[in-house]
Amino acid sequence: MAQHSVSAFESHAEEITRYIVENIFLVKEGVMLDDLVSSHDTSEGSTCKLKIFGLKALVKSFLPHQCADVTRQIDEVLGIISQMLQRTKVSKGTLSRETDLEHLRFAAATSVLRLSQMWDPHISPHIYRLTVLTAKDHSSMVRQLFLEKTFKLLKNNVIHCKYLCAFALAASDSSGDLQNDDSLNYMSEIIRIHHRQAKVPRTSAVKRDAADDPVCTVIFLIHILAHDTEFPSQDSEYEEKSGSFFSPLVFTLQALLNPCYVDGDMNRICTVVSKLYNIFKAIKRTEDALDVQKTSRLHVLANFGAKYLVETKMSGTMVPQTTTSVLLPSLLYRKNCAKGGRESVEDPSALDGQLHKRSKSLNAHKRKLHETEEQIISGERENQDFASPESVTFHIDSR
Repeated sequence: MAQHSVSAFESHAEEITRYIVENIFLVKEGVMLDDLVSSHDTSEGSTCKLKIFGLKALVKSFLPHQCADVTRQIDEVLGIISQMLQRTKVSKGTLSRETDLEHLRFAAATSVLRLSQMWDPHISPHIYRLTVLTAKDHSSMVRQLFLEKTFKLLKNNVIHCKYLCAFALAASDSSGDLQNDDSLNYMSEIIRIHHRQAKVPRTSAVKRDAADDPVCTVIFLIHILAHDTEFPSQDSEYEEKSGSFFSPLVFTLQALLNPCYVDGDMNRICTVVSKLYNIFKAIKRTEDALDVQKTSRLHVLANFGAKYLVETKMSGTMVPQTTTSVLLPSLLYRKNCAKGGRESVEDPSALDGQLHKRSKSLNAHKRKLHETEEQIISGERENQDFASPESVTFHIDSR
């Protein structure tokens, strides 16, 4: 009903939602014959299937078939999904089998993907991060199914390119399955598709999000890594830890800079290098919008990416251009207000030694990888100088 007649459903929406939450999500597992299965069975039990059905019903109610305005608030549904992703009372207290919890986590993650088609501005950075991190779920079944679903939706241009981060995170996982190969294949195919689509003249008057580009994946990936609890600290095992930690970023840069994935188009590679150059420079002029204490991590990651372009001899292939604009999501990044946003930016020359160590440690690891209020950040281009604080000015877009 909700998908075919929004107005008819909304008069009963609150009642239906309450019933699903109280009588399906929060009800403990019953003694059903289907639930008394072997702990080795990978299929869902009856209670789990019912919860997934209820979740799908709520999600579909926010995705009408026709272009109709849904006036209901989606926050409650997103809150339920967030709890499922975090294995809290909606799932953990009502399901006993780990297999059921795995299926529910997968259903929750794919629900976010589907809702992002229409409700992306309402999906918080926290829920986005939890969703993408499903690619590193301890269950190989969940990881594989999630990557397959993400690839399918990306391939059909249903979801934003920021979900490409899932492939980078999965490829960095040390599990023994074949997801590294799958991640690279998925990533390369999406890059190839976007490259070919960009060469076809557009007939639609609808403008595409400027950040919906594989290159802009690094904007979101850097923020995810900066908030990782495993972010390497300066200890005796720093070099070893940082090598594997930075591998998702290396994986992404390698894929974006591989000419084979853009039909050998070196002009495209030059454009990608220029975009990456300015993204890293822009991030170094911002602070973390969620947690200012993570700002130094953002700068370390941006410096690492900039250094990678230099060490791979890519910085000399940039497209000549006097100015450029980089769109950074204001929910993640904001203008660095500390002393005008200058002294707070880390000098990469002071990090050269650390970056060199990280790069050395990454060389062995990367072989496994196979080779909005919005803020507009404008900056003049310098010759292979990723540090100059005077080169970037900020303009807040009032849109």
